[in-house]
Amino acid sequence: MRQNWTIHGPQLGRLLVVRQRRMTDADWVSVAEYADVPSAQVVSRRLTMDGIQNRIVSNFSGPAYNQNGACSIWVPPQSAADAKRLLQDPPISEDELAALALKYPRPDDA
Repeated sequence: MRQNWTIHGPQLGRLLVVRQRRMTDADWVSVAEYADVPSAQVVSRRLTMDGIQNRIVSNFSGPAYNQNGACSIWVPPQSAADAKRLLQDPPISEDELAALALKYPRPDDA
C-alpha cells in the first residue's frame, strides 16, 4: 500500500513524502544526531536534494516529542556511506555566504 503526504513549510517549499513500505528501525541506520527538529530538517532536505532517502526520528516518544526535542537522521544502509560523506563537508562560512549574497544585485536594485 502506498500513502502520500504533502508537507508545506516556508523554508522547504512543498514536499511530497511517499511512504512505500513500512520499515523497521533495523532496516535503517542513524547517520547524525541533532538537538532540535529544525536543524535536522535542514540536513534532511540537503540529503533529499542529493537523492539520499532519509527520515527524521525522534529520540523521544510519546508526549515528550516536540520541535525542540533531540532527534536523529536515519538512512537505508546502502546510503549510509554517501550520507556520511555528504555530512562531512564543512558548512559554508558566514564570509562566503555574504560574498555570494553581494555578488549579484537584487532585481529591484539593477
